[in-house]
Amino acid sequence: MLICSLIAPPGGLSVDMAGNLFSAWGGRELTWLHPREAAEFEIAAMPENRWQVWQDLQEMHVDLVVQRKAGRRKSCFWPIWTAR
Repeated sequence: MLICSLIAPPGGLSVDMAGNLFSAWGGRELTWLHPREAAEFEIAAMPENRWQVWQDLQEMHVDLVVQRKAGRRKSCFWPIWTAR
C-alpha cells in the first residue's frame, strides 16, 4: 500500500484538485491534513503517470509525494534558536 500526499501553499490545494486525483488513482480514505493546503490518501500501486502528474502539479505549486505506507514516519522539526 502507498500513501499519496499533496502539499501546497495556503489556499493552493482545491477540493476538486485533490478529489480528481483521488478518483483517477483509485484512492482510499482521503484525509485533509490542513484545509486547502495538505491532503493524503492510500493507493494500491504506483500510477504509471506519476511523473506527468507530478510535473503538472509542480506548475500549480503543489507538491506530490508517493511513498510506502509501511515504515512511514511523521515527524516534526523544531529549530533551535540561539542568541549570541
